[in-house]
Amino acid sequence: MLSYLTNEFIKTNFQFNSVGQILFIQKIKELLNNNSGVSYSYKINNAYSILLELKSVIKDLEYGRTNGFILEEVRKEANEIVKKDLVMPAKQNALYGTVCDEIRKGLSIDKNNQSINATDMDKVHSMYSAICNLENAYEIMDYLNDTVDMLKSAIQSDECEKIIDLTECLVSSIIITKRSISSVYTNVGYFFERSGKAFDDCWNQWVGNLLRIDAKYKCYFKIEDKYKEKVTETITGVEVKIMHPTENGSSLIEDENTYWEIDIKAPANDHVSIVEKAFRVYKKEMGIVEFATAKVDKLDDRVIVYDEHFNKFFDLEQKTIAKNLDYKPYNQYHRNIDRVVRLFVDNLSNEIDKNKVVNAIINTCNFEGEGKTYNFLLLWSSLEALFRSNQYPTAITAIKDIVPNILSHRYIYYRLYDFLKDCNNIGLNYQYQGNNVVTENPNTEQIVLLFNILRDQSEKDVFLQACKNSYELLYYRGIELERILMNAKNMRQKIEKHRQILGYQLQRMYRIRNKFVHHSLVDENIDVLCKHIRVYMWEAIREMSYVADNRKINTLEELYAYFRMNNMMMQKMLLNANSPIDAKNISNGYL
Repeated sequence: MLSYLTNEFIKTNFQFNSVGQILFIQKIKELLNNNSGVSYSYKINNAYSILLELKSVIKDLEYGRTNGFILEEVRKEANEIVKKDLVMPAKQNALYGTVCDEIRKGLSIDKNNQSINATDMDKVHSMYSAICNLENAYEIMDYLNDTVDMLKSAIQSDECEKIIDLTECLVSSIIITKRSISSVYTNVGYFFERSGKAFDDCWNQWVGNLLRIDAKYKCYFKIEDKYKEKVTETITGVEVKIMHPTENGSSLIEDENTYWEIDIKAPANDHVSIVEKAFRVYKKEMGIVEFATAKVDKLDDRVIVYDEHFNKFFDLEQKTIAKNLDYKPYNQYHRNIDRVVRLFVDNLSNEIDKNKVVNAIINTCNFEGEGKTYNFLLLWSSLEALFRSNQYPTAITAIKDIVPNILSHRYIYYRLYDFLKDCNNIGLNYQYQGNNVVTENPNTEQIVLLFNILRDQSEKDVFLQACKNSYELLYYRGIELERILMNAKNMRQKIEKHRQILGYQLQRMYRIRNKFVHHSLVDENIDVLCKHIRVYMWEAIREMSYVADNRKINTLEELYAYFRMNNMMMQKMLLNANSPIDAKNISNGYL
């Protein structure tokens, strides 16, 4: 949550007074903010995008780029996401129902070679054709438009839980249209926070910007004399100025220089998209030139851009934009994490384990500032090296069990911790049984107090109302926690759902890694997955460090066994709604 966007701040500074308007601003800013944790950041997929992903994986299967087991995993994930969709059932109910019928059919897998059984290939072809027909009858922009309309209606009616779900859906749809998250975040600030207009006027201008077609840009990279004869489509600075006569930014172009010119289309004013598209083509050209001449000492980090619509030049630096987008989850929970991690590494009983952990830490930090593709591969290789275990038959089976086991170990604890941090950040004070619940650095005592408040029938409504009075989104986050803590069954289901989502994401990362390594294909969501994999690595090392210290464990294999056994015990101890809940288990684990 963005601490400054309290209800009072929005009412006073933007004159947005309805609950729906306030909640929308709080939610969309949190989803789009680069520093939001992955649990509160935008989702990669909504119903439409997961269907497109399923179609892509079917195509990969056809070309031998994946296997049947992975396809069935994606089908299961797609089925779950599509079942929860709000947009298609409301706007295209018959089409929605038909597609649901197609993807609901499970696929039989030959366990020996992980292929689809021949008798089920007809289901695969049916799914593929159904999604193709969906795209033809109901395009992504139709889905985006319908999401916008439903969200606006929900805001006007103050249907708060719908606002939260539809805002998440909207942001996921925006990703499909190739707009960068940072650009959309900037535009939300521009149209809603700085325009000074009524909410409806802000909304209309923002939506109009979202739905605009791509703008045209000409991009210019400086070319050195020693290899310019090998570069296609060069142009002098003088020629550039003659072609685009303007005083607006023309000083960026130097008359005596030679430039390489390329044409691109990108969402209007989306600097991230412009840089990504321009540098992708530039690197391809320079790669060929360097291969032929060995004279390209280094790539230029700067591109000069001409905006055809506004008749102006501006320049962009690749590293500056990349640095602004970099997400680092460090030191989120404990000030003394450095001490605990040092102790963890020092106490590991063999050098191989020490090297695995140290290299994982270094690669997570990405000191060299490598590009997102290389960084993703580096992080994945570290993940695979760290969590390869003799307790599992393959590296991917180990990763898909060990990492979710670790990250779900104290999942409820960290959700409660995050909630208290949000309370503190917005200046909310609350006492329970004579104790301060909200402090700058919550400890186990405050976690237990919050746990007890949310399970206290007479106290929880008072506390949640205090949250609602200060910050609408905080209230709904509290409602979610209250439902989770209602009984043991709800807690177990939430933890298991978290494990399942982690498993889907890790499988997605593995598939994307294989597509690049084996087929040289870079996935469009690789930057999003970089953020996720870095968080997984950081949180896993943090949690292993604390458990190793508390349980006096000094080998990775014993740690992996501990987390697996903890998960098994959690399922047995939170067996049903009547099972007892002990706050100590939330703080310390179940084993």
